[in-house]
Amino acid sequence: MRRAALLVLAALPLLAFDCGGGDEKPPTNCTLTIGGAVSEELWCIATVFDYSRLDPLDTTYAFELVAYRGTVEVGAGIGFFLPTRAVVGTAYGWDSATGVTNVDSGSASRYDASMAETHFAMAPFGDFGTGKLSVTFSRLPAADAPDAEMINSHGTLTATLPSAAAGGAVTFHATF
Repeated sequence: MRRAALLVLAALPLLAFDCGGGDEKPPTNCTLTIGGAVSEELWCIATVFDYSRLDPLDTTYAFELVAYRGTVEVGAGIGFFLPTRAVVGTAYGWDSATGVTNVDSGSASRYDASMAETHFAMAPFGDFGTGKLSVTFSRLPAADAPDAEMINSHGTLTATLPSAAAGGAVTFHATF
């Protein structure tokens, strides 16, 4: 349910520009660079959402970054849930090699041009988890900001995603 809500929220910014025409991207200050086994630079949209806006008893806070090739071809997706509102300057994420995490759940994926998942990382649950991810916010919308402000978060993201098949890992570096 929450993942579906994040996907809907990530698609909202796409409504703000004309999807017709060539491969022009909308104005954005978000870029995701992929290195390692694959090398490419994508534009992206980062969003946060505070679930207490829907239910005052729900303290869940969510982050999602969707990266695109061209106008609307999804090349990567990253998302996680926190038990409470994020704090500027705190690193959020996981490292499956150590089992350390401070997110409730999360995942990151890289997709090829046919939308096949080529690389994947997931937050550890007990002994299970893959890859490594870290997001540090430098700006977050105020708790009482209008819904349109959910895309006005800024920060950095680094990640290492193992191959979903045989092959080498990729690294992500994003500024948003």
